[in-house]
Amino acid sequence: MAIIAISRQMGSGGYTIAAAVAKALQYEYADRQMIMNAAKAYDVPEAAIAKDRETRHLSLEVTADKGHVSLKGEVRQLGAREHAVRVTSAVPGVASVSGEDITIVPYTGPAV
Repeated sequence: MAIIAISRQMGSGGYTIAAAVAKALQYEYADRQMIMNAAKAYDVPEAAIAKDRETRHLSLEVTADKGHVSLKGEVRQLGAREHAVRVTSAVPGVASVSGEDITIVPYTGPAV
């Protein structure tokens, strides 16, 4: 099965473009909400992160292999990284979680 992932900026028309590409290539179209609903149904770690009010705004890549989960991305505070690891660790079937690939990038304010 081939998968095409389209990353976008808010308001860029990414959903429309993704749907058009899927139709043109005769692929099935699945948006983020459909994927998250399926993940929640199967207790996938990414769904736990998306459900938690403190981590749902984070953009983290979640990789799982036989109960071992790696989190990757950027956060603004050390506490956010630690919380994401705790939330993921609480998912049934997760044996271990690595947050080593989460980089802390402090907010420096708007460029002047």
